[in-house]
Amino acid sequence: MAGRGRTGDGAAVVSAVRAPAYARRVSQIERSYLAAAAAGSDCAIRLVVEGTGALAFADLRAAVDVAAAAHPGLSALRRGGLWRGGGPAPRVVASSLPVDDDPRIRAELSVRTGPVAEILLHPGGDGGTAVLFRATHAVTDGHGVMDFARDVFRVLRGEAPTGNPDALGDEHFVRAAGRSGAPAGGTDPVPAPWPVRAPGLRWVRREVPGRLSGGAGRVAAAVRAAAPGPARVMVPVDLRRHDPAVRSSANLTAPVFVDLPVPVSRRAVQAELLAALLDNREVAGLGADYGSANRFARTLAEATTDGSAGLPVTAIVSDHGAVPDGAFDAPGFRAVRVHTMPMWVPYAATFVSLVHAAGRTVLTAVVADTPDAVAAIERVLAAAVEEP
Repeated sequence: MAGRGRTGDGAAVVSAVRAPAYARRVSQIERSYLAAAAAGSDCAIRLVVEGTGALAFADLRAAVDVAAAAHPGLSALRRGGLWRGGGPAPRVVASSLPVDDDPRIRAELSVRTGPVAEILLHPGGDGGTAVLFRATHAVTDGHGVMDFARDVFRVLRGEAPTGNPDALGDEHFVRAAGRSGAPAGGTDPVPAPWPVRAPGLRWVRREVPGRLSGGAGRVAAAVRAAAPGPARVMVPVDLRRHDPAVRSSANLTAPVFVDLPVPVSRRAVQAELLAALLDNREVAGLGADYGSANRFARTLAEATTDGSAGLPVTAIVSDHGAVPDGAFDAPGFRAVRVHTMPMWVPYAATFVSLVHAAGRTVLTAVVADTPDAVAAIERVLAAAVEEP
């Protein structure tokens, strides 16, 4: 067993290893993230729950242990072409720093030695608490992290975790989807709307009360309005929709592309997205030649350009959907804000995510930390929430 003692503030706790019964193939989607991570890209998913009150470290650690047993894919390690269970369960770390100031939120999560996921307990605003769940995108996706986080809070409330026990990857869902239309979206580069290279990154947030309808369409339309020319938006689609009975924590997001040659309304974008979903376009690119069909950076040289020659995608826009009220509450703790910290990708000018939870919608974008880029994305987010 790995050590379970806590040695003080900032100390990591790694719980007991899991039984190695879980095994599945590394999927085509996951291989692309393994390659990106090897080239130095930030491939972590981050979900932040902010609330009033406090969570005891020992209680959180115990809840993570129970939830992790119900999500064996989050304790898996890469062994050749397979993910095999039996690695360290998600690690729990106490930090004295606010979430945005903690360099650990970008530390590597090794798929060889594990753990592939961890939970950081931070001080929150106004004397509250913040919990950050993070995992490598090579082994899971936003849905998988969200499910795991919700199960941790279920356990904290004394409920049984729902779990994601199934060892199935994208191939199963592609078969379940059946036919698909041709993938939409061109391949010509689109102009960068603002600077995309800087020594640092900046996460920019905006929130509105209630649920923001048509969030992906709103952001896409605002991005096109800010772009100097044609834009292309990529929207991740959850493959689980093709077999909802399966509960898998694998990386099961595939892209739908929307080309925006001219400014459009958010309703027009939403109509295009709906047509793409009805046509199952997200599975069209998951064929045998997925690697060569990948329009994104495949080499370190491609990934480190300054964007002056254009980008494959102007923006990635991910809507995580609505979370039921109380899903992130626990005894002595009430969630007041839930958001993500999107990963930086080298082939887009920004990655924007939306989470609808705790009575509000939070939009978070990551951009290169330059005054022009930050000012531009602030205008984009403002326009997105203001469009009727």
